Amino acid sequence: MKGLDEVKVALAKSILKTKEEADKPKKDTNTDTTDKDGKDDDGEYETDDDGNTLYLNTSSVKITVNGVYINGKYDWYGVAEFPFQIRHLIRNSDDEVFRILQIGNDKELGLDTPIYIKLTNKDFSSAAKFRTALYKQQRVFLGKDDDLFKILNAMPPVNESIAAEKLGWNKDAQAYFFSNVAVKDGNVLEPDEFGLVKVTVDEDGKDVERTFFMPYVDSITGGVKKDDAAENFTYFPNKEITFNKWFQMLYDAHKHYCIFPTCFAIASIFRDILFDELKFMPILYVKGVRGSGKSSIIRNLTSIFGKPQREVSLKGNQNTPKSMARMMNQKSNALVWLDEYHNDIIGNVQGMLQSMYDGAGYQKASFSNDNKVDTVDVQSSLVLTSNYLPENEIFYTRTILVQANETQKTTQQRDAYKALIELERGGLSQICVEILQYRTLIERRFKEMYDALFSYFFNELPGVDTRFLDNMAGMLAPAMILLDEKKIRMVNLDFFDELGKMAVENIKQQFDILQETSVTLEFWNIIQVLFDRGVIRKGQDLKLLNETVGDKVLYNQYLAIRLGRLYVPYAKEAGNRAKSQQEISEELVHSEFFVCKKDVRFLQDGDALDGKQSFTNPTSSIILDYQKLSKKVGVKFN
Repeated sequence: MKGLDEVKVALAKSILKTKEEADKPKKDTNTDTTDKDGKDDDGEYETDDDGNTLYLNTSSVKITVNGVYINGKYDWYGVAEFPFQIRHLIRNSDDEVFRILQIGNDKELGLDTPIYIKLTNKDFSSAAKFRTALYKQQRVFLGKDDDLFKILNAMPPVNESIAAEKLGWNKDAQAYFFSNVAVKDGNVLEPDEFGLVKVTVDEDGKDVERTFFMPYVDSITGGVKKDDAAENFTYFPNKEITFNKWFQMLYDAHKHYCIFPTCFAIASIFRDILFDELKFMPILYVKGVRGSGKSSIIRNLTSIFGKPQREVSLKGNQNTPKSMARMMNQKSNALVWLDEYHNDIIGNVQGMLQSMYDGAGYQKASFSNDNKVDTVDVQSSLVLTSNYLPENEIFYTRTILVQANETQKTTQQRDAYKALIELERGGLSQICVEILQYRTLIERRFKEMYDALFSYFFNELPGVDTRFLDNMAGMLAPAMILLDEKKIRMVNLDFFDELGKMAVENIKQQFDILQETSVTLEFWNIIQVLFDRGVIRKGQDLKLLNETVGDKVLYNQYLAIRLGRLYVPYAKEAGNRAKSQQEISEELVHSEFFVCKKDVRFLQDGDALDGKQSFTNPTSSIILDYQKLSKKVGVKFN
C-alpha cells in the first residue's frame, strides 16, 4: 500500500475532477485571493500558511495535500477511517434519490481498491445513519453530525442518472436492458464501473444524451448475489447463434407445437408496440398431457432472454394477486411463465390473471395524503401451462390455446432436444438482440399486418367470436412482418400456404371447445389427469377400439368407457364440484362425440394369468368417437 500522503493527494484530485464547472462561491474570510476550488483569480492554486496547496477552500472546510480541515482543524482521519466521496446521483420513477458513494481511492492510481455503495437520502441525514451504512461495508465513520454536514456541503455537484428499474424494454431510454448491458437499435452498450450507461434518445426530434443506472452491475451491488431473474436475464455475446439456426433445432425437437409459442415470444419482445395499438396482450395457454413437452417448449423459449427462466407454480394457491403483479412488473417486453394452472384457482388470483390481458396489475393505497391510488401495471407477456382446459369463459377467450398432446418422441427429436439444451448452457440472448434490431420495422408495419391478418381470419371463420381473431392476428403480426421482409426464416414455412391454415384451424378448434358445456370439459380434464397418474388404466377402465373400412383398419378410432369405473376416482378428485353420474352420462350421450352404447369386454384387474390376457364378460359401455374427442378436447389415451 502506498503512503498516506499519496492517499490524500488522490482524494483531492478525485474531488477536483467533478468540480470544473462549479460556480464560484464567496471569498474565504481568511484568503481574499482564493475561491471555493482553491484557485486564485488567475486560475492558479494558492497555498496555506504552511505552504500546502489548497485544493478546496471554503469558510468551514479546507482540503489540502495533508487532508481535510474542518474549521481550521486537521480532522480527516479523526472522523473517517477512509476517504470517501459522492460520485453520482440516481433518481427512480418515484423521484426517490440515491447516491453512489465511493469509499477509498481511484483504481487507476494504484491505491486502495474502492468500494461503491448506493445510499439513500436517509443514510446522509445523520452521522449515526451514515456510520451504520459504512459499517455494513466494514468501514468506520467517527465524526458527529456537524462534521458530516460540513464535508458533504463542501463536496462538488455530481451528475444525475435515471434508474433502469426493470429488465427489458425501457421507454425513457428507448433501449432494452439485460442485467449487464443495454441494447439500442441492435447495438450492445456496456455500462461503466458505476453501472452507468449513456444512451442517445430522440426528444422532440433532437438527439439528447441520457445516463441510466443499471442496478445489477457487480461494482455497485458490492458483490451481492443477483436474484435468479436477473442472473438468467443476462446478455451472452455469441455471434454464431442466429434465430434461423436456433428455430431449426427447436422445430426438430418439438415439431409444429413450437410454432405459435415462438411467434408469441417474438410478439413479447415488442409487447409495448402491440399493446399501444390494440390495448391488450393475449395470454399463451399451452395445454398438454404428461410427457407432451409443453413445459420443455416454454423453457426453451425463455432462454432467448439469456438462460432458461424458472416457472412459477400456481399449485396450492400460494401466490397472491399482489405478488404476481409485482413479478409481472419486474420485466418489460419479456415472458413470465406460470405453471400448473387449474380450475380450482382462487377467485382473486383468477381475476388477476384475467386482468393481465388488459395490462392491469393491482392497485394499492398511496402513502401521500391526497387519497391517490398507486397502480402496478403489467408490462410482460404471460404464458400458462396446464393439464386442464380453462372452464372460465371470460378468461378462456383471452387466451391463445396450443394443445401439445404428442407423447411419442422419435430418436431424432430426442437427439435434437439434447443438442438444444446443450446450446442453452452458453446463453441465447443473442437471439433476442437479433430480433430487437427490427423494432423500427415492427413499429412501422404492425397496424398494416394486423389488419391484413384479421381480415383473412374474418373471411375464413364467419361466426367465430372476433376476440379469437384479434388475439391470433395480434400475436402473429410481428413474426409475419419479419417473415415477409425475409429477416427470419421458420423452416421455410409460408404464411398463406401453411401458417395461415394452421392459424385458422387453431382458432376454429379453440372456438369449438368454447361451445362445449363446462360439465363435459371438467370431466375430461380430470379423467386425463387421473390417466396420467395411473389411477385410470387403459384396457381396464377405458379401451381404444379399431374400425375396419373395406380392407383398411382405422386404429384407435373409437373409445369405450366404463362410466361406473371412471366415476368413483373422478368424484374424489372433483370434490364438491363433482356432478352426478347421471348428469355426466346424459352429457356424454348428447355430445357430438357419442356413437352408441354397446357391450365391450375389458381386461381383468391385476396381472394376466400365466402371461395371458384375461377379459371380463361383455360390459355395458359408452362408445365415443375418439378422434373427434382427442382433437377437440385434447385427451390422449394412447
